[in-house]
Amino acid sequence: IHFNTPRLKLLAEKLPGFLAGKKPDDFFITDKGKPLTSNSINRYLKYLGFPDGFTIHKLRTARGTEMAYNILKDAPFDKGADAKAVNMWVENEMLKVGKELGHISGETVTAATAIANYIDPSVLDDFFRRLNVRPSAKIQKAIDQMGKKD
Repeated sequence: IHFNTPRLKLLAEKLPGFLAGKKPDDFFITDKGKPLTSNSINRYLKYLGFPDGFTIHKLRTARGTEMAYNILKDAPFDKGADAKAVNMWVENEMLKVGKELGHISGETVTAATAIANYIDPSVLDDFFRRLNVRPSAKIQKAIDQMGKKD
């Protein structure tokens, strides 16, 4: 999210307050203690004058991208590391993003949806380029879709 308009700057300023005191399993936005649907939140954001296309999904993507960036910057690998080991580590670590964003299939937390939909692919692309390692097919597919979503 580029906080480059007055409303987006206000949102950036207010987000920490929205999250204050929230536990990981708490809903982000509620009405009298009941969670609001994403459609309700999106309509409200539009009513407040946020730009077209600014949705709750963008906030989830911002959170997933921030998490992925912080995880990857502390990766235990150097340039030229073993591609298989790096990819296994990345997919395992992205489970944290999947768990945070609630991507559960049955009783299993999934990283695939987070990688494909809730992490800016440029973060993954930069990571693999920095290590000079080829990403797995799953991650490469997400990176390739980067330009097609915009």
